[in-house]
Amino acid sequence: MTKDQGKIQPTELGTVVTDMLVKHFEDIFDVQYTARMEEELDEVEEGKMTWSKPLAEFYKKFEKI
Repeated sequence: MTKDQGKIQPTELGTVVTDMLVKHFEDIFDVQYTARMEEELDEVEEGKMTWSKPLAEFYKKFEKI
């Protein structure tokens, strides 16, 4: 990324990489998935859930690819 008149602008490479990540990991970049993951991580922090459950679910998404 670069700064142009105080505003952050993505570089061409950054745009290409982002597009590829979203294409190949679309489940992980899904807004509902990330919102649920944030809630689960909050529960881990509060001691209501163990860390292994959300981590296992997250890893499954990579494992299939």
